[in-house]
Amino acid sequence: MIMKQNIKFFYDEDGNRVGVLIKYSEFEKLMEQLEDLHSLYKIYKRKGKKEKIIPYEQLREELFGVNK
Repeated sequence: MIMKQNIKFFYDEDGNRVGVLIKYSEFEKLMEQLEDLHSLYKIYKRKGKKEKIIPYEQLREELFGVNK
């Protein structure tokens, strides 16, 4: 979580927030959280789809022509 005192806002001439300055360490934390959220979203989207499961041995043989 970002501490409120570490945030610096930039405003335009109308007083609207147009930018923000945070510590790089806080930015890294936010990016990690965003990546986690994106991964969860992808899992959620795939949840209802029917997919064919291929055993590892079959996949290895198809890709590399190797059987054990």
